[in-house]
Amino acid sequence: MNAGRALFTYTYRRRYHRITQVHEDYVRRWMPPVCAARFNENPGDDLPALHRLMAKLVNED
Repeated sequence: MNAGRALFTYTYRRRYHRITQVHEDYVRRWMPPVCAARFNENPGDDLPALHRLMAKLVNED
């Protein structure tokens, strides 16, 4: 399941950047606030994934 999710995410991001011409660094800078907002939306089953994503984002820089 994780491999499928990773492939989907990779493909989605590549196509998004190709279509919109928005630089990946610009999108990456918005990820922490978007992730934090998601915590407030009662993420249910997505909570562990959000914790992992936030940890990864915090440790990137």
